[in-house]
Amino acid sequence: TGRDFTTIASMVAVGLGIALVPKSLDCLRLPGVQYRNIRGIQTMSELAIAHRKSELSAAVRAFIKFNRSAVFTHEP
Repeated sequence: TGRDFTTIASMVAVGLGIALVPKSLDCLRLPGVQYRNIRGIQTMSELAIAHRKSELSAAVRAFIKFNRSAVFTHEP
């Protein structure tokens, strides 16, 4: 089994099967690998943002603030 999506796509490229991968992986162009969309299925995924509590970067602080205010975000 592959430990990351790049390894999994590489295994597909050498003929070791097929895989379900995130759409974002289709930027990885490997010889012999074709990416196909699965129609009629809505997929969702949980994401988390990790950051230092004492972050000094204004851009990073703005990004954190934006994500905290987003409707889809919740904090424990």
